[in-house]
Amino acid sequence: MVARFDILLERSAEVDKIDSFILKAGDEIALKQEEGGPLEAVTSTGLVLGTVPAAEAEKIQGGGFVGHIRTLQRNPGTSLIRNITVRFAPEKALIQPVVNLPPIEDTDEENARKLSQEQLLQLANDDEIRRFLRDERLQNVVRDIDSAQNREAALRSMLKAPNFKEFTDKILSRIAPELPE
Repeated sequence: MVARFDILLERSAEVDKIDSFILKAGDEIALKQEEGGPLEAVTSTGLVLGTVPAAEAEKIQGGGFVGHIRTLQRNPGTSLIRNITVRFAPEKALIQPVVNLPPIEDTDEENARKLSQEQLLQLANDDEIRRFLRDERLQNVVRDIDSAQNREAALRSMLKAPNFKEFTDKILSRIAPELPE
């Protein structure tokens, strides 16, 4: 089985024409190839970031991979992008939708603070939440909170990080849309 791998793109001239700060690590990348042309990496808005080098294109021919921007290197003192690295992973390695969850018994006060089965199922099948969960940095934050000696203190600390705060706000908007933002 092919694991995930990184590819340094051969940058396109289109990249010099945009504000490079609209791109960020984690953005999803699609592949397109016109007949006889090179394999191109494009954003969801259709911006061609660059081409996949021919030697690397063989790894992902035939599809079955999804790509995300791994790193953006800018030229010192400017906003121009010098290098773009995209991480590709097999599609089946992504989080799959959950069809059913085992029943959860609410037997004590602590369980009353937990999400209901319906709420968990709603989150598990939400495309935007699943996109957040593909971010390795977010996975590490969640792992750090879960393994902390004092999980509540770790959670409060991590809520100061913009990406994690955005993720938790998105979850709250899904499970309690009546709450003000």
